[in-house]
Amino acid sequence: MSPNRHDPPWLGLGEPVTLDNCEREPIHLPGRVQPHGAIAVIDLADGRVVQLSENLPAILGSDEPADALLGRTLDELLGADVADDVRRLPRTGPPSVRPAALTTAGGTLMAQAFSPDERLLGLELEASAHALPDAVAVAAQASVAAGRLSVADSADAVAAQAAELLHALTGFDRVWAYRFEDDGHGVIVAEERSSDDLAPFLGLHFPESDIPAQARALYVTAGVRLIGDSGRSDVPLLPEVNPVTGERLDLSGTDLRGVSPIHVRYLRNMGARTSMSIPLVVDGRLWGLLSAHHYSGAHAVPMLLRSQCEVLGRLTSMQIAAAQRLEETAQQAGIEHHLAELSAHLAAAANATDGLAEVPDALLALVNADGAILELADDSRRTVGAVPSAPDLQRILDAVAKAGDDTVVTDHLADLDPALADLSGIASGLLAVRLSQRHAHWVIWLRGEHVEHVTWANRDRGLVRRDPDGELELGERESFERWAEQVRGRSRPWDRPQVDAARSLRASIGAYGLRQAEQLQVRAAELARVNEELDAFAYSVAHDLRQPVRNIAIHSELVLEDAAERLVDDDTESLHAVLRLTSHMGALVDSLLEYAKLDYAAHQASRVELGAVIDEVRDLIGRGADDAVITYDDATVEADPDSLRHVLYNLVWNALKYNDGQPEIHVGTAPLSLVPGARARVDVPVGSEHDPDVIFVRDNGIGIATEHQETIFGLFRRLHPVGAYGGGSGAGLALCRRIVQRGGGTIWTESVQGEGSTFYFTLSAN
Repeated sequence: MSPNRHDPPWLGLGEPVTLDNCEREPIHLPGRVQPHGAIAVIDLADGRVVQLSENLPAILGSDEPADALLGRTLDELLGADVADDVRRLPRTGPPSVRPAALTTAGGTLMAQAFSPDERLLGLELEASAHALPDAVAVAAQASVAAGRLSVADSADAVAAQAAELLHALTGFDRVWAYRFEDDGHGVIVAEERSSDDLAPFLGLHFPESDIPAQARALYVTAGVRLIGDSGRSDVPLLPEVNPVTGERLDLSGTDLRGVSPIHVRYLRNMGARTSMSIPLVVDGRLWGLLSAHHYSGAHAVPMLLRSQCEVLGRLTSMQIAAAQRLEETAQQAGIEHHLAELSAHLAAAANATDGLAEVPDALLALVNADGAILELADDSRRTVGAVPSAPDLQRILDAVAKAGDDTVVTDHLADLDPALADLSGIASGLLAVRLSQRHAHWVIWLRGEHVEHVTWANRDRGLVRRDPDGELELGERESFERWAEQVRGRSRPWDRPQVDAARSLRASIGAYGLRQAEQLQVRAAELARVNEELDAFAYSVAHDLRQPVRNIAIHSELVLEDAAERLVDDDTESLHAVLRLTSHMGALVDSLLEYAKLDYAAHQASRVELGAVIDEVRDLIGRGADDAVITYDDATVEADPDSLRHVLYNLVWNALKYNDGQPEIHVGTAPLSLVPGARARVDVPVGSEHDPDVIFVRDNGIGIATEHQETIFGLFRRLHPVGAYGGGSGAGLALCRRIVQRGGGTIWTESVQGEGSTFYFTLSAN
């Protein structure tokens, strides 16, 4: 079969055209640009134009033919002053920082540079028929946008605010916010329309094939994508192949990149003349798009306005990320609460099965399940919530065992075994964790069917055809016809925090012998009670002693002042000794009170920048750190900010004090697996995939003898006389250990006497 003269070059010989194989179209190498602007490409070796779009003379206001401009230098093409401005244009970074206005003989042009190859300088030029926006006004608009976006309380609400702002900013007939689902298809979550005559698209779903993989990849790295006029043909590049690279020009970094013929047909079938898309990228992934369409005619969107739109897109992406993190934090807090409740009941129960079954609400809420199967010991099975009958339970257990994984996750149970499709009403989704490699011990959660009615637009994946002239087109009837599809046999999908929660529960009940764990928990509870009583006693004693100690000091000072003439030298020395002792006792009492108060302080972990905390510590220490060299890793850690600040303050302050030369201190982090001896000190559950970070403070101080490296963490434990090395109560390291242990962490030191010390710690249970 011979190829059709209209076949795109990415198709194989005689291959039928579908939206699936359109994913192979090299859309970054179209060989064409959109007609509202022009491109010139300069060889950096000799500064001459080697490639251009055929409309470059028209954009420059020249009557010369396009090929006459090839071989000219930038100075010859634009004039020396303008050429110098072009050479200073940034070629990398977001497009929003690149546009610049150039004043040429033909009028004002908006320009931005791009770098298609290290040997080339690309230049995009657009005629500017609009006044340049005032910088203050642009900043004010950005401030208003940021303020409105920041008050939205969910990711979809942020997207809705952004759609409203984009509609007001650009005047498009329609603007929508489009979110990608986990399976790749998209759904419109917000919409703004200039007229009620436009049919609403809100809630429509679009198949993954509408935006092919290579287009999504470009969106992640590119800025605004404008298709200025679907009614006008793109302009070819001259020559088609770049003479420097020997390949078609890479236009992925340009706004003017030509449009896929398939997409042009897609827009025409929608009745749209102009479209604009702004990527919403969250954590390096394309979360969705802000998409705008204009139907009544071509709609001008100048380069600087597109830059403002890109800023809006970036603000929206950041706020979506923040909203998602808040949602995830709230979800994680709920999971931690349920895990704590389950762990408490496990510790107190006669066996693990009873311990979990006694709190069914917590067991199901942990992963938002409808039912659960507890297969924790031979010949012992318990169920919670909505589950199938006993014979069907065994069928599920057999299918899970055949899966061969320690964690089995599916929202379509029939994927494990097609014969289980008959259970979809009560068990369409399954999350299971294996507790033993030798026995069929499992905790299995089930979800019932989640019946979803989805309205699809453009659902048919094989809707590309040829018109009578052989050109590719999308069928008029298929495009944007709504398809009502009922999704059956599936549950709500399990998300990552829920899967992690299931694994955390497995770690709690399967890593060690259950009976030993229960006994240890009973002992730990008794120790906690005793410690609580001791803490309360210490707090009470320290609190009650503060005022008497202060009164002794005050009265001693009064006697020294009022009766100095009547006192003999021995009396005066005795009173000064009293003052020294009360000062030291006051410091001890304050340290004891601070130590006892730690259990009453709130503890809330979050992502904390290590450098920011070190800067705060330096400010707290003040001039005492002026002569020190303090460095730190550029890292973030999961910790309670106040706890981290308190621990680092004490460790850095000690490193400054216990040093006979110029202190050199480095604060950093390292994975637990890379810290020698850390595995023996930090309790990581067997089989855990988590490699937690360890924070460390390394100094070049006097060091600590091996026999004292554990005892130094005792309360009021000093290795030197009270007045040596700046004094102190000896409570600093005890406070550090108390803070670390409150968060479930561990602290220790590795030191060589005379060479320095390294203190390691974690601030959470690992």
